[in-house]
Amino acid sequence: MGEIPAVIIVFFTIDTLILGRITSLNIVTVATIIVSIIIYYTRENFLILGVTIFKMMIRLYYLIYYPLATECYSTIYRAVGMSLV
Repeated sequence: MGEIPAVIIVFFTIDTLILGRITSLNIVTVATIIVSIIIYYTRENFLILGVTIFKMMIRLYYLIYYPLATECYSTIYRAVGMSLV
């Protein structure tokens, strides 16, 4: 349920000059922590919506992280490393 909104958000924010990849990654990490804390304290009231948002945040994290990780290394290391994932 959270995959399609995550892809749309990443599509429009990952390569903008204002946010970029590192800032987007930091925002998603902080938002995931906040959602986790809210889920922990509200438990039953926010559980289904919270888990959906949490899943979307994790998907956002990996959609931002994979291109960032592939750009950090040269082609030889990138090919070996991404084939293991």
